[in-house]
Amino acid sequence: MTRTTLLLAAALALPSALLSSRADAQAALLVLGDDARLDGLASTLQVELAGEGWQVAQGPSPVGGTPLQRAGDAQQCAAERGARAALWVETGPEGGALLQVVDVDGSAPRHAPLPAPLDAVEARTFATVAASLLDELAAPPQRLRVRVQVAVEAEDGSRFVVEEGSASVRAGERSATVELGAEAEGAPPTEAPPVDELSAEPPREPLPPPAALQGDAAPLASPAASPVSPAAAPPSDGPHVVVGVDFAPFVGMSSAPWGRGRRNLSVGLLAAWSSEVHGVGLSGGANFVTERLDGALLGGGANFLFGDGAGVLAAGGLNLQRGDLVGAALSGGANLPLGHVEGVQAAGGLNWAESVTGAQLAGGVNIARGRVDGVQAAGGLNVARGGRGLQIAPLNIQRERFDGVQVGVVNVSKGADFALGLVNIVQGGRTHLELSATAEGFAFAMVKHGGAHWHYLYSLGGRPFSNGDDDAAWAFGLGIGAHATLTERWFLDVDLLAHYLHDGEGTDELTNEIGHEALSQLRLVAGVEVLPRVALVAGLSLNVLTAYEDDSRYAPWAVDLRDHVPAEELDLREDWSVHIWPSVLLGVQFF
Repeated sequence: MTRTTLLLAAALALPSALLSSRADAQAALLVLGDDARLDGLASTLQVELAGEGWQVAQGPSPVGGTPLQRAGDAQQCAAERGARAALWVETGPEGGALLQVVDVDGSAPRHAPLPAPLDAVEARTFATVAASLLDELAAPPQRLRVRVQVAVEAEDGSRFVVEEGSASVRAGERSATVELGAEAEGAPPTEAPPVDELSAEPPREPLPPPAALQGDAAPLASPAASPVSPAAAPPSDGPHVVVGVDFAPFVGMSSAPWGRGRRNLSVGLLAAWSSEVHGVGLSGGANFVTERLDGALLGGGANFLFGDGAGVLAAGGLNLQRGDLVGAALSGGANLPLGHVEGVQAAGGLNWAESVTGAQLAGGVNIARGRVDGVQAAGGLNVARGGRGLQIAPLNIQRERFDGVQVGVVNVSKGADFALGLVNIVQGGRTHLELSATAEGFAFAMVKHGGAHWHYLYSLGGRPFSNGDDDAAWAFGLGIGAHATLTERWFLDVDLLAHYLHDGEGTDELTNEIGHEALSQLRLVAGVEVLPRVALVAGLSLNVLTAYEDDSRYAPWAVDLRDHVPAEELDLREDWSVHIWPSVLLGVQFF
């Protein structure tokens, strides 16, 4: 065979060898999904990726309740099938299609939006977006080379420079350079293991998906989920005296550094000063602790703690703390911890805290900048930003959703389980207007306002005409009700109302004023939305009329309880009457 023939044979065999090598190095891409259109999209994607060395296969949709769980399942499917990556389609935040790809080596999922839903996107567009995600997945990370140089120059012109593993010094005409970390001369170089030894290792199993992508992986714990209690902090290693006595700050043992350290018993005539108290601090005026308390501070005037504390702060006037407290702060005037309180705050005037787990009790005002999980009770005002528990005060203000009960004259919230008061304001709650009429001739306009399952009623109405011996009357009243949403259109309300009635009849013998009439109603009302924001309502009511010096009956079928029950059993004077009757109502409600 001639030399020319050999060269020609080698040239013909080279492309075949390259193609064979490339085919062996092909990476598998697993396209997951149950949509029938994915068959055609996968075929187009195979054509798009043919020149990149990818082989496309298909599988069922990944399972999981969240996108992260589905990513973990897709990664596991790809590992089990021996594929390098998995690709599937998610629903985007705004309802669009989102193309997702994940590598089996543990890389974070990558995604890109599709310009149209999966059933409308063009196959070529799908393939182009998928190919760009795979290119991003396969691209090696870019390394940034950083060069650091440190130079120090003295006034006499000498210079010291450290860079690239060497240090040089120049002083006048002399200079020297030292290699940092260089190998000692004559030391044998480190040899790499032979290639055949590396290849002799058994093949490794594919790595399982990282915990962050596995569907049953536990979520990472937030640092705030398990806060470290201030009581867990150990004592400092600073100066320590068992008993420290001061006349005033820096007048006494605190005048020396060793006397201002940690104390087990701190005593002050006017005031005491220490860094920590692990025991008891007593002062006729004020206690000053700059770092930490484990125990009790008892001050006739004030306690000042500039760190965390575990125990009791008790003062006649003021407790001021810059940190968290586990325990109790008791003051005749104000408690002002600028951190979280886990325990009890009780003050004659003001309680202030960042957040509270426990109770805030004040004769005047309770304010929490954050949540209150527990009880807030004040003689004037309660303020908090969400939480759960109970608020009791003439004015209660919740600046976030409150999982609990508010009791007061005025209650304000962005949603509460229940509120009992004269005025209840629910920001973002339900506000409805009901116009209804009853069988005995009463007509009412009612405003309903409240949360998802309860509301208050503010009613104004009356009976505009007389009927025989019964006069016309006007009425105003308040009530409370429960609300249930049965379906998207149907709802049911149960309401209890109390009205004051005035018909111009009857006088009080002592004051010569118009006689009193009170109408109480228990209503069961059903409604159906017939138009947007408009509903028809109908229901039954049980009415009780209590009148003084008045024989008004309003409903001919009303029953006078005095005719059936002795007056002494009703505990009523002879000039009082009680009528009871059932009725029906019909009306319209506007949302």
